[in-house]
Amino acid sequence: MFALLAEWQALRDPQLDSGVAGAKFTWWCEEIHRLAGGAPLHPITRYLGSLPRADAGVFTRLEGTLAAIGAELAGVPLARTADLETRAAALGALPLLVAARLGEATADEAALRPAVEALAAGAYLGEACRRLPQAAHAGRCAFPLEELRAAGLEAADLAAEPAASALRGYLRDAQLRAAAYCRAADARLPPHLRAAQRHVLILAALAARRLTAPARADAVRTLDLLLAWRTARRAARTR
Repeated sequence: MFALLAEWQALRDPQLDSGVAGAKFTWWCEEIHRLAGGAPLHPITRYLGSLPRADAGVFTRLEGTLAAIGAELAGVPLARTADLETRAAALGALPLLVAARLGEATADEAALRPAVEALAAGAYLGEACRRLPQAAHAGRCAFPLEELRAAGLEAADLAAEPAASALRGYLRDAQLRAAAYCRAADARLPPHLRAAQRHVLILAALAARRLTAPARADAVRTLDLLLAWRTARRAARTR
């Protein structure tokens, strides 16, 4: 599932030509339809389709993720903070819920959902801050319009150079909120899921660290590996 999300993340790159992104997006929509029908073409989806618990009902849920990607590519704005959380859940939480269902027939989705939705919101907001210059020049706005207005900003201000102090302040607050979402993901994952879903805790811990240390955002360091290992050990001890 992470490999599939990496393919889809590439579609969302603001620097990717819009025509190329549109063509690839259409292909992936068709591919998920083929996956649900049992005839996928891509190596990743062929692997997913071969899993013991694969069925059409599981994979059709990924159409919600593709719909969110399509809205983003089309430049559909987010009006409110709740809209950000909804889009983030479709982009990040839904695939993790599908992965849990593929891995365990009796996956406790209701208990898992609050944690993965918090992780998805943190990841989305952190990514929006990192990709702001490219996204703004591509005419995309990943931030809720009501938040920008409250900060005295318009969507057009996101592409201004140099960035206004109001924008810098908004981005600092957004990064802190993103880190808080990631910490909430850890707190919301119940004890009986922490061992099986330890990857959620690892992703949340790494994202929170990088959001509070932006200079290291694109680096894989020994401390990151140590943090991941300690988080996994902690999860394994909690059942």
